[in-house]
Parts: sequence; structure tokens; C-alpha cells
Amino acid sequence: MKWKYDWFFTIGMLVATIGIGIYAYLNGNSVRVMDSGLLFITSVLTIIVFVQLRVIKFASVHFLAQFFIFLALFIGKFFDVYAYFPWWDTFLHAISGVMLGLAALLVLGMLVPRQFIRQLSPVFLVVFVCCFGIAMAGIWEIFEFAGDTLFGFQSQGNSLWDTMIDITMGTAGSLIVAPFAYIHQKNGNIRLMRDLLQMGNQTMGGRDAA
Repeated sequence: MKWKYDWFFTIGMLVATIGIGIYAYLNGNSVRVMDSGLLFITSVLTIIVFVQLRVIKFASVHFLAQFFIFLALFIGKFFDVYAYFPWWDTFLHAISGVMLGLAALLVLGMLVPRQFIRQLSPVFLVVFVCCFGIAMAGIWEIFEFAGDTLFGFQSQGNSLWDTMIDITMGTAGSLIVAPFAYIHQKNGNIRLMRDLLQMGNQTMGGRDAA
């Protein structure tokens, strides 16, 4: 197997995370140990999901997902960026919203046979992108809430305000993508949108309608 840049980045991040976790354990820093475990689990789960969906073969998509984990958990947690820059979390959720909006097109390509993609209403694409972004932003907050409740993390800062800002920014990110999805479905001239829809279809073996 020929290793691509996404795997070099991911393996490097995981090795560094394990090293930081071991160092933290030897120094009795339980918070840093839990942060290391959270990052490791999140990254590995991302790989598992991408493998199951056959998205893992698209290096750019895998890299973007792992790079976001790097910004959120490696840089954010290990270097205490959240403490120094209060806007860091809001910024990340806005970026994640854009990524989720793009991911919605990938998922849509998996669900709809290729000969029907162009028949979908542009309004449907807008609604799908927005709803997908809102749903995924909500699921992420549930994930953070579970971590805070079960393992004592402080991802949400025990704040309803923080949770709602995160969901709002995630939604706003997907709203940025939605107009471009509409324009593409109307005119078929945005390459990124076309590639994502085709990529989703390819992960399902380029299936046609039954």
C-alpha cells in the first residue's frame, strides 16, 4: 500500500499523542491523560467510520477530518489555546459547520443513484445541507456532554451559552455552503460540489438505481 500524506499526518499525530499521554501519566497529570485518550479515540473512530464508508481512499477528505481533530484537540487541549484565545472554540465550530455542509453533499452522493442526482431540486439540496449541518452540530454537542458527564471533561464549560453558540456556529457554517449547493444544482458549474457528489457515489461502487 502506498502511504499518502493523510496517513503520515495521522500516524504522526497519534504517536505524539501517545507520547504526551505516557509523559502525563508518569507525572500524575490525569487531565492530560484523559485529553490524550479523547484525541486518540476520536481519531481512530474517524478512521473506522471512513473505512466503513469507503471514504478513506480520498486522502484530502481524510486529511481535513484529521487536521480538524489536530486543531481542536491537539493544539486546543495540549497547548491550552482555549484558555488563551476564548474565540478559538467558536472559530472551530464555524469551520466544522462548513466541513459538515460539504460532507452533506458527500453523504447525498452515497444515498442517491448517480442518474437521479441532477434531477434533485436545488431547494432540496439547500434543505439537506442545512439539516445535515444542524443535526451533526447537535450530535457533536451530545458527544461533548457525554464526555463531560461520564469522564469529567470540561468541553462545554458547564455552560448552556457555550453549547448554543457552538450549535449556532455549526449551523452558520453549513448555511455558507448551502447557496453554493443551490447554484451548482441549478447550473452544474461548481467543481467542488460536483466532485463531492461523485465521490459519494464512488464510495458506494458507482451504483445505479435498482
